[in-house]
Amino acid sequence: MKHLLTAVIAATTLMLCGCVTKVKTIPLTGNILVDGPTAIAEGPPRDKVLWQYRLAAAYMRHNDEADAKKVLDDALLTLGGIYGKDPNAKKARSYFYSENKKTFIGEPYERVMAYYYRGIIYWMDGEPDNARACFRTGQLEDSSTNGEYSGDYVLLDYLDGLATAKEGGDGSDAYARATNNCKTIQAPPPYKVVLIGMRSPIFQ
Repeated sequence: MKHLLTAVIAATTLMLCGCVTKVKTIPLTGNILVDGPTAIAEGPPRDKVLWQYRLAAAYMRHNDEADAKKVLDDALLTLGGIYGKDPNAKKARSYFYSENKKTFIGEPYERVMAYYYRGIIYWMDGEPDNARACFRTGQLEDSSTNGEYSGDYVLLDYLDGLATAKEGGDGSDAYARATNNCKTIQAPPPYKVVLIGMRSPIFQ
């Protein structure tokens, strides 16, 4: 019996050792334009979206909207999947699931900025309708927080209405939300003033 117990313990130990996953360490250079693509391709999958957020912001700072668009689209696709019905999505949503196994999607303000940046790129590409969808989704992400600052991004509401006005619609509701959230700062300019300014060649 003693030999049997020893054999069982040894087999269990061997099995557990075989299940240990080694996390590959990614050497960092300090250059996000180098480290980002490497970490996305070779790093832990759960950190992929984190690096995509960082890399997209870096691309935009370097006026590289084409590459920013690619990484943002992939990040937002993952973010959308987190709220799906598959088992991994449920695990990622759970507060009781081990942190080191969760897929990183960021805090609400980080998710907001991902949608904001994507919306800006859509607008730059001449697609204000898709830009508006991003601004609205960003505001919804911010609304997932609790407290007095939930869903109060002035710029998102303002751009939502501006996109509507540019498309010939009525953006007054979005403008009203934006001005209401301004509180202690000056209200943003009316859309008609901005749209007249956007006829300048600099916006073409």
